[in-house]
Parts: sequence; C-alpha cells; structure tokens
Amino acid sequence: MEEIIDGYEVILVQNHTWTSGEWVELELMGIQPLRQVNFNSLLVWTPVNLIIPQKYFQEESPKAIWKNGIENQLPINGEAAVVVLEANLPINILNKINNNLINLQLTDSKLNNNIMKIPISFAINIEWPVHSNSDNANELLNKILEWPGVLWVEEEISANSRNSVAASIIQNNQMTQHPLWQLGLNGENIILSIADTGVDRDHSCFRNSSGDEGLPSGQNATGTPGAEHRKILLLNETIDEWDTIGETDGRHGTHTAGSLGCYVVHDQLTNQSEENMENINSISYASKLIIQDLVNSNGWVEPPMDGLLWEMAVNGGVIHSDSWGDATTAYTQRSSNLDAWVKENPWSIIFVAPGNNGGQLMEPANARSVVAVGATNNDNGTSMYSISSHGPTEEGVRGIFIVAPGVNILSAKADSEHTSNNNGTRTSSGTSMSTPTAAATAGIIQQMVEQGWISTTNSQFTTYPIEYLGGGVGLSEGFTPSNSLIRSLLALSADPLLGGEYRGVSYSEEPNQMKGWGRPNLSNLVNSENLIQSIAINNYSIPANDIWIHDSFQLIDNDWVEHLTNRVNESGGSGGPLNKLVNAPWDGNDSVGPFLSTGQNVSWVLERSSIEDDLEVRLSWNAKPSPLPVDDLQLIVKFPNGSFVIGDKYRDGESEIYVDDSYIDLISQNNETTLGVRVSAEILGLAEWVQIEVRARNITIGGSPNSVGMNGDKVGFAIAAKGIRTNRIDSDGDNIPDMDDVCLQTQFNQSVDENGCADYEKDSDEDGVTDDLDLCEGWNDSIDRDEDGIIDGCDDDYDTDGDGIYNNVDLCQNTPLNDSINEVGCYPNYPLWVAWKFNSPIVHYQDNILLIRFLVVDYDEPENESMVWVNITSKGSTIFLCNDECNVDIVLLWNIFDYNSEKNNRNYSISLEWVEYDIDGYQINSGKENSKEMNIEYNWIITKQDEIISERNINGVWFSILLISIVFGAAIAQIWRGAKKDEVWNMDAALYPFFEEE
Repeated sequence: MEEIIDGYEVILVQNHTWTSGEWVELELMGIQPLRQVNFNSLLVWTPVNLIIPQKYFQEESPKAIWKNGIENQLPINGEAAVVVLEANLPINILNKINNNLINLQLTDSKLNNNIMKIPISFAINIEWPVHSNSDNANELLNKILEWPGVLWVEEEISANSRNSVAASIIQNNQMTQHPLWQLGLNGENIILSIADTGVDRDHSCFRNSSGDEGLPSGQNATGTPGAEHRKILLLNETIDEWDTIGETDGRHGTHTAGSLGCYVVHDQLTNQSEENMENINSISYASKLIIQDLVNSNGWVEPPMDGLLWEMAVNGGVIHSDSWGDATTAYTQRSSNLDAWVKENPWSIIFVAPGNNGGQLMEPANARSVVAVGATNNDNGTSMYSISSHGPTEEGVRGIFIVAPGVNILSAKADSEHTSNNNGTRTSSGTSMSTPTAAATAGIIQQMVEQGWISTTNSQFTTYPIEYLGGGVGLSEGFTPSNSLIRSLLALSADPLLGGEYRGVSYSEEPNQMKGWGRPNLSNLVNSENLIQSIAINNYSIPANDIWIHDSFQLIDNDWVEHLTNRVNESGGSGGPLNKLVNAPWDGNDSVGPFLSTGQNVSWVLERSSIEDDLEVRLSWNAKPSPLPVDDLQLIVKFPNGSFVIGDKYRDGESEIYVDDSYIDLISQNNETTLGVRVSAEILGLAEWVQIEVRARNITIGGSPNSVGMNGDKVGFAIAAKGIRTNRIDSDGDNIPDMDDVCLQTQFNQSVDENGCADYEKDSDEDGVTDDLDLCEGWNDSIDRDEDGIIDGCDDDYDTDGDGIYNNVDLCQNTPLNDSINEVGCYPNYPLWVAWKFNSPIVHYQDNILLIRFLVVDYDEPENESMVWVNITSKGSTIFLCNDECNVDIVLLWNIFDYNSEKNNRNYSISLEWVEYDIDGYQINSGKENSKEMNIEYNWIITKQDEIISERNINGVWFSILLISIVFGAAIAQIWRGAKKDEVWNMDAALYPFFEEE
C-alpha cells in the first residue's frame, strides 16, 4: 500500500492571534495552513523536507476520532461509513488517501480530476469489507485514524423521521385568535422549502382546484407544480413520487408539509375569512412551497444537502425545514456542510428537528448556525413534550434555539391515492411537528422584513391599506433578511416560558439548553392588538415602532438570488454549489455592512422608545464549521451614566450591570452564535438613549483576506432590538432626529446640515452675519474699503492691506505697512524664539555630540491658524521647525549641540526671546527671558527615525542620543501662538515620528 510520506500535520502556536496575512505568508513558504485550532494556534500541512521557522512553537496535531451513532458501536462489517478529511489539504494528499482506501478495498471511487483545494472538510464514502471479522474492521479503523489529513471517521446511519396547527399560539399566545392574518401577515409571497418523504399532491392542502368543479379535458385537480400552481412552486420527485403508505416513514412528509404551508383549497377559492378557515391551515398558509421527496421503496436516500439548498435558493427560497436526521449526537459531515452552506449563503436558514429521545439532540440539529426546534404541548402553557431532545451539544452550547407546539398536531393525512382528492387529517407528536411550525413562523418574520413591517432607523414609510379597518399602516422599503437577522428576530419574539421546567431545569428570562430562547410569539414583534386599535382611532399607524434592526448582509439592490448565481457561474471550482461558492469569495461588496475583522468594532447611539419600555437586544452571526473556532463577537450596550451590559451575561434573568471597562476583555467567550441582552425599564430609569456596540475580539482567518465566507477573515452579523425608537422624534420635520438636532425649531422645508441647522440659523465664520445673508464667508462683511459693494475678503480687484498683492492672491490680507512680503503677500519670517537653560547630566558622550529632542505642545489654537517656531541658540546649533502645514497640535523638534566630554558639568548659556503675532501678522506682544525652569526626565536610547537600536553608525560617526521630556506650565502655554507663514525654513529630515522609550 502506498504510504503518505509527502508531509505531516503540525500545530504552529504564537503569542498573538493569527492573521490572514500570516496565513498567506506560510503558503508562500510552502506550508499549507489547514484550519485554526484556536485563535493562537494553526494546524498546517508541511512537506517533510521543509524546515519550519523557529519563531513558531510547535505542538503535535490532534488524533482523528471515530464518531459513532447513539448505539455506541464500533464499525460493523458490510456497513457504510464516511472518512472526513481536513479542509485545505493539498490535492496530492487527497488522492493518496483515496488511493489507500481503494487499496484497502474500502472504496472503488476515484476522485474527480478537476477537484480543487477548498476550505471545507472533504468526505469519502467507504464500506467495511464483508469478508473480514470485527477485529479486522477495528484494525482498519485504527489504521485510517492514524493517517495524517484525516479529521474523523463517522458511521453512516440511515436517516429517520422526527415527529390543530399552532398558528394562534405562535401569533399571540392565545388558543383561538389569528390577528396577524387579519393584517395580511400570512406568508404571502414567501417561499418555504421542505425535504421529507414527499407529499400527497391531491390533498386539499396542496391540490390546485377543489375537485368538485368541471375541469378541461386532460387536466386534473392536482395540477402541475410551477409558478402558476396555487401552492406548489417546485416538486422534486427525482428520487420518488408521492408520499406512499408502506414506504419508510410514509405519510410523514404530507403531515409536515401541511404544518409548513397548508392552505385548504376550498378556503382559498371561496376567499374564506381567516377565522372561518379549516383548522389545519398553516400559520404561513399563503406561502408557496418547494417540496423535495427523499424516500423511495429502499428508504431514505439523502442527496448532498447543498444540492437541495441550492435548488431552494435559485427559486427564491430562504427557509428550509428538515424533520429528519441520523441517530447520532456527534457533529457529522452533514452538520459541517450545513454550517459551511450558511456561511457562504447568508440568505439561507435551516430548521432541524433535534429528535425525540428525551436526551441530547441529534445531528444535524447540532450544527452551529441552524435552528434546532424543541417541542412543547399544543397549548399556551409551559410544558414540554415528554421526550423532546434537548441540549447541550457535544460542543457545550445550548443547542436548542426555540421551541414550538409539537404534541397532537392536526395536519394533512396522506392516503397514497393519486386521484382521491382527499381532505383527510391526522394528529402526530414530536419535534418533527414543531419544526415545520417554527419554519412557517420564520416565514411570517421574513414577510415582515421584506414588506417593511419591521424597519431600520428613520426609514421612509408608504401607506399600506388595511381595508376592513378603514385605514392603513406605514411600511418601509423592505429587504430579504439573512439567516442572522431571522434568528435574531426569532429570539427577540420568544416568550421565555417563565415558571416552566424540563428535566429539572427551571426557566427564567434567559435562554437555556431546554427551551432555548423560548416559544415564538409574533405579537412581541408586531403588537397586532395595539396596531388594530391605533388604526381604528387614527386611520394610520407605524407597526413595530419600538424595534430596530440592522443586517450586514442587506444588499443595496436586494437581488440576492442573482448575487449567488453570479458567484456560482463565475467560480473556477468543481463539484457542487457549495464548492463553487467557496471558490468565488465575496468581500461584502454591494451590501450595507459592516463586516468586522479581529480588533474592529462598530456602534450605534439609539433613542429609547419610551422610559416605560424594557430593552431587549439580540445579536446573531454564522460560524464556520467545527472544529474551527467560533468567531468571538461581543454585544455591549452602554448607558448615559457610563454603565454597560454584555451579551449573554445574566443575573436572575436580567443582564448584569458593569461599570469598569476592563471587564469587557475579561469576559470569556461562550461559543454561542446568538447573544442577548435584557435590561428592565426600572434599571434604565430616565436614560433617553443607549449605545449598542459589536466588538470583534477574534475572527477566524483563511487564505482569502477581506472576504466573508469560509476562507475569509471578516464576519457579518445582524441585530434586532426592542425598546428602541425606529421612527425617531423630529419636532421640526427636517429629517434630523431631535436627539441629534442642534437647531430644534427650523422652519419648514429648509435645507439643513448634518446638525439640523439651516443657513439662517448659522454664522459659520462668526462675523455676526448669518450664513444665508453672508456675502463673504470667512470675512467681516462690514469691511468694504473701496466701497464698490464687494466685501474686501471676496474682492479680487482690491488690495486690503496695500502691500501690492490683490486679495485673490494675498494669503495675509492684513500685513503691516512697509513690511517685507513674499509673492503671496506674507512676511516670510515671523519667528517665535524659544530657548531654555539646562544642566547636562554627568555622563560621557561619544564624539562630543548631544542630541536633544523637544516636545512642543500647541493646545490653544485650532489647526491651520497658528504655528510654533522654535530656535535653540547655542554654539553649533542647527535649527529645525514646523509651520502650519503640520496640521497637528504636537510637534517634535530636535537640535544637535557640540559637547566637550571632558567638561561634563558644563552649563549651556541659552536665552529665550519671543514675539507674539495675531493671525493677520500684527505684533501684539514680546518678551525676553534668560532662563526658564522646567522638569526634565531623561533616558538613554539610540535611534534612527522610528527604529530603536542599541548603536547606530551614521556617515562614519557613532551617535549617542539623550531623550529629554519637557513639561510646560500654564505660563509657557500662553506664548504658543504665531503667525501664518508661507515658507518653511530648512527642515532637512528633522521631523521624525515620536519614538517609544526603550
């Protein structure tokens, strides 16, 4: 058998976080990075003959592991398994591992010749030999686990399914009312997708007509799925057709599809009112469905998940429901691929049933960025389904994201007949039932965002009529929400089920591994009762005016389908759509952003909706697959009094209050990808605003710097906050909220600046004339010496100071008479002489050269209006200075003195003479001093510009350098004024950056 001798795996460790630049640097050395183990450690593949630089500390790579099902069994002869390989492995190593498996008679499949290195794990399907015994199978397993490049080997387990519609409970936590339906929030124009055992297409939930009316020849009531079908947009029956009783989990798909999007045909054709509709209609009954049949007579036949998800995406679907999975709690290759998919396609969210074993949730519900849905009783209480699976996952995170009704759920019943036009129903229980209900709930949230029911700050609103109320609502311009925003809004909508408990874990306001964030209640987002009352009274209302959202992935043109399609079409990669997306990195261009890399942050100062409202904030992002680290984002909310809270740090159900910023960096990461904050109105008190900040402490890296996908080093996110005013108060109607408006009483229809002030309210040049009347900005309008009606400052044909230079050229228009001037009308030298006496320390200097550096601070003048000239007089001195072009208030100057090392205690005789001028060149003060006391500290360093070294030979001369810090008093600060100047004395190379002390 061919051995893998081309290289080996090793972990490189350094004392700081790895960067994408360092990743690329390793590649240039011939070392291939595979993945981060943590933010300071990088697993790499290195050729055997390449020496790794000593600056990296090396550790042994982790050993591959066997991931079995819940039966805890070792490989069984004749059974299938999957060998999962590290991401980014060199192609020759992938081929060698595959050839070894062929030689061991574990597979007969060769790799595609067009395969490319990609930053996602690679899987090879194998089968243990039938002719061998268990010991041989275990021996083969151990051999494979020893191979470098193998990440894990997992058992391939046959998938299995996981078990009136709870629309009322989800809408407003009531048992019989559907107020959101009355407002038109019913899934209209939303596409929902489900993969299951197929669907009974002629059932009343899905068929195209009632079946009782006369149909044209050649047509039937079922209809042909497609854009014109009333319910089924796309039906993928390439594996099997229909939902057949007798096949594995038969009838399961029809029931779950009914919970996802049932709309009884009679109700639709007769335009039945919502409250009179059949009780099996889905909460998103007006949605269209994409249905993918995964079961035939041989059982579950699962194609690659990225193919199913791509089929959904290119047809405009964002939400996918999966009530099935393998009987293992391990993080599998399918879990990994789901995380990789949503990392590359942020407009995709996957709802997964975690299982009904009463224990730890099963794959792929343990993926990091999916929504695992636990099951509650079918009422508005707090009880859980007795065998609903729960968290934490094997990675130690909550696992369960939300819960939804899943007990005795009444939905569509399949009868296997193709032309029966049946209306049958049946009840079923389990997380298979709660999952499509939760996915349908997300469909309403997607509709809320796309139609503008929930909006960003200060959106423009258009009236949308609610005819039966005789009024309308103000809707903003919507957009398609990302996975992250839907998760944030789901978490924000959830009732925490206070007082409930499951398996000994009691429920409080904070999320936990049993109920996640709780059960969605969409009235927490759009309060239908208050909205209906407001419309009835005022004929108009803005919904969700207390909810603010931000989505990094919001595209400017909102055409996310074209965006994904272009990436796939332009990709040079081979294989499925996931591989193609990975090989076409995206930098976040054409979206609102931001996308953060390590050390970056962004914040918003937002107005509270009312001092009576609590504050709830949710932050979500998509993580790269395990075993890569989870991006370390922090959610921080600050208050006017300086206190703050940190995401997911709770005490007794409320966010813990901090006052010391040092705690922010001390808080350890918890690896969750949705963080929350809850602060009561009582704690917030009279605070009018909060600052919401997102900090990126550590972000995973890859080989495509500045991109946001699997191989990138930036991360996008979404925030949803309740208790924040969306339509902010603007008393004078100038589109600048009062909170940011300096001029609160601007007249109507006036153009304003960013501070909310119109020209008639401003005097920008402080000449006593408002901007709307100012004839010469930046000049006193009362000065018109030639009385030609043109203010001198704007008069090109006038010489204000009589120096022979017209104003359109003269930079110094108040030069004293008879002063020397240069070509722009300025006196060339208005020096401000400054000097100090000092005693040299008792030290020896090489070559009789003493270098003194002065830190000169000019705090009392704005930039570009004054300057400091310093001349240090002494034998052999060299003058360096800085004029107003420096544009800074801190200037570094230095001077070289001749020094006789034999006279260590020599005092320098230095005098101080200074002259102060106003900005127009008039002398206003002068003085002379022979000595000035000051505090002096010194340290020895040797430097050349900003490079600290121990010694330096410049032009054959060894320089020793003394650093002197000078502390100015208030009296000295008063002389730091000077005149504008157009020339610069010989600066040579003297203006160096500030040096750090050694």
